[in-house]
Amino acid sequence: MEIAKKIYKYKIVYYTILVFSFLVVIFYGFGLIRNINNFSTYSFLNWIFLTQTIFNLIIFVTSVICLFSKYKKSILINNIGYISLIIVIIQNIYMFLFTRYRVSNSIISAFIILSIVLIVMFLNNYFKINKEYTEKEEIGK
Repeated sequence: MEIAKKIYKYKIVYYTILVFSFLVVIFYGFGLIRNINNFSTYSFLNWIFLTQTIFNLIIFVTSVICLFSKYKKSILINNIGYISLIIVIIQNIYMFLFTRYRVSNSIISAFIILSIVLIVMFLNNYFKINKEYTEKEEIGK
């Protein structure tokens, strides 16, 4: 496990991504509790929602732990979490538009959340520190 001194160029980006990941963990925790409470009807759709919630919760808990410990691969783990979150949001938008099953009442909120996730994903990838320029001995190699 390789620990880096800095993952991002600026501390504000690090704290923004850390807070966002922590909030996603909290929201997925509440979603898991809600899915377990609503699991009285055994349908295939409930199994998919429960599996997605558990998978994304594990990814974002791992992401928060890696960000706290400043693990070098935390950017990759964040990207995997953001992509899985985007897939869930696109699935909710699809279900809102083309099926009778309504996950949320407003499609505007889904687009706002999607834009926030894309902005945080941009911050995650744009302000990362490149590996080859952090070590002075590795510059000449």
